[in-house]
Amino acid sequence: MTMRLPLSRQQKKEADEFARNALNPSELWKGSFVRFTGSGEQVLQFAKRSKVGVSIVAGRIRRERGEYTLFSDMIGQGEAKRLIRSSRVLED
Repeated sequence: MTMRLPLSRQQKKEADEFARNALNPSELWKGSFVRFTGSGEQVLQFAKRSKVGVSIVAGRIRRERGEYTLFSDMIGQGEAKRLIRSSRVLED
């Protein structure tokens, strides 16, 4: 059994930033207006250009804005976890 030590706030912050940028590189994300859109079509186009699932893009927009009703039709239950695992960014 692996023992996990509690993370400091700084470590949690760094882990969150790593996870965000692993799927949507910060340069690409910051240079895009998709962060401010209300258009599902723009979310789809950005996801396609970024080669990530649309639920990842929609979820990040929702999280950053704190508006969890946005793009509800693009967020699948368990979809983000499946995409993260399939990308092999994180191992189980």
